[in-house]
Amino acid sequence: AVCTDGGDELAALELITALTDKSLLQPDFEGDETRYRMLETTRAYAFGHLEALNERDATMRRLLAYLNGVLDKGLPADRESGLDSDLLRFLSTDLSTVTTVLRWACRSRDVADAAQLLRKIDTAWSYVGHAQEGITWVEAVAGMLPVDASRLRARLRTTLAFLYCNEARTQEGDLAATAAVESARSCGDAPTLLSALRARTVTLCSLGRHREAEDALEEAEALAGPHPPRFVRRTLLNARGVLASARGEPAAAVEAFRANVEIARGLGDPYEVMREVAFLAEALHAAGDTGSAIRETEAALYSAQTTLQMDAPAIVLANLAGYMLALDDVERGAQTATRALKTAMRPSGTQTELAAASLQLALACALSGDFASAARLFGFSVAAKDPIGSDTSHTEALTTERLKGILRDRFGDATLQSLAAEGFHFTEGRVSELMP
Repeated sequence: AVCTDGGDELAALELITALTDKSLLQPDFEGDETRYRMLETTRAYAFGHLEALNERDATMRRLLAYLNGVLDKGLPADRESGLDSDLLRFLSTDLSTVTTVLRWACRSRDVADAAQLLRKIDTAWSYVGHAQEGITWVEAVAGMLPVDASRLRARLRTTLAFLYCNEARTQEGDLAATAAVESARSCGDAPTLLSALRARTVTLCSLGRHREAEDALEEAEALAGPHPPRFVRRTLLNARGVLASARGEPAAAVEAFRANVEIARGLGDPYEVMREVAFLAEALHAAGDTGSAIRETEAALYSAQTTLQMDAPAIVLANLAGYMLALDDVERGAQTATRALKTAMRPSGTQTELAAASLQLALACALSGDFASAARLFGFSVAAKDPIGSDTSHTEALTTERLKGILRDRFGDATLQSLAAEGFHFTEGRVSELMP
C-alpha cells in the first residue's frame, strides 16, 4: 500500500472499504481492475490533515516511488522510456495523481525521483492530449536538477524537444534538442547522446536543414553500432524515414518506415504498429501509392481498436480522410473526416488535430458541392493552425492546394476571403453544425 507506513496492504484494503462505505471514496469499475477516486473536497481535507501531522512529504515520496515502480514494471528491458498502449492507459487513468506528485516535487524542490518519472512517461503527454502540461512539467523539473545531473537533464531535454515537435513548435524543439546534445556530451553517456542526436535530427528536418540532420543521424547510427537493440533500431529507422521524407525521397522513406512497421509488429503492441503505420502511410501517399496508404492505415486502426479498445487518433483519421479524398472517394472521405473532427473536438484533442480534420472536411464539402461550408471550414482550419504555426504534412499540403483551386474557381478571391474570414471566427459549436 502506498500510503501506509510499513506497507500493510490488508489494513489499507480495510481502510479503503470503510471510506467507500462512507462515500469518501468512489469506485471506478472501468477497465480490468477496480480503482478508487477521491472527491476534490476529500482530497483537500486529506492533504490538510497530512500537513498537520507532518506526514505529507513522506506520503508523497512513497507515492512517487510507487508510480516509478509501476512504470519500471511496464518497460521492456532494452529501453528506459518509450510509448506503448500500457503507458498511455497509465497516464490517462492516473493523470491527476501524476500531476499531484509533480506539483509537490516542484514546490519542495525534491525533484530527483520526479525527473525519473518524467523520463519514463516520455512523450506520452502528447498522445493523451496534454502536451502543453507535459512541456510545463518537464521544463520545471529539468530546471531544478543539480548541476551534476547532466545525464538526466539531457534525457528530459530530449523529451522536451519531441514534445515541442509534436506541438509543431519546431524552433523551441530545436533549442531543446541542441541543449540535450550539449548535456549528453558533457555526461559522456552514449545511449543518452544517441537519443539527443535523434531528436536533433527530427528538429533539423523540420527546419529544412537536411545536411546538419544527416550529420546528427550518422553520428547517432555510429554510436548504435551494427547490431543495436530493437528499440534503438526502431528510433533510428524512424529518424531515417523522417529525413528521407524531408528531402523529398519517398521511396527511401517507405523503405525505412516499412522496416519499422515490421519491428513494431514483432513487439505485439497494435498501438505501436498504428503509430508506425501513420508514418508509412504518409510516405506511401507521397510516393503515389495512395491505395496502399489507405489499406495499411485501415488495417492498423482496426487491429488497435479491436485489441485495445482505444479511440483512433484524430490526426490518423484526418490523414486517412485525405487519402480517400485524393482518390475521389468522397462519401467515405467525408465520413472519416467527420469522425476525425469529432475526435479532435474532445477535451484531449489538440489544435493540430483540429486544423487537420477541419481541412479534410472542407475538401469533402467542396467535392460534394457545398462550397460555402467548404470555404468557412477552410477558414476555421486556418484559425486552428495559426496560433501554433504548425508544420504542414504532405497530405495537408495536397488538400490545401486542391481545395483552394476549387474554391477560387467557384467564388473568386474576394468572396472566398470573405467566407473564410467568417469561418476563421467560428466556435467549435458552430463548426459542428456544418458536419454532414
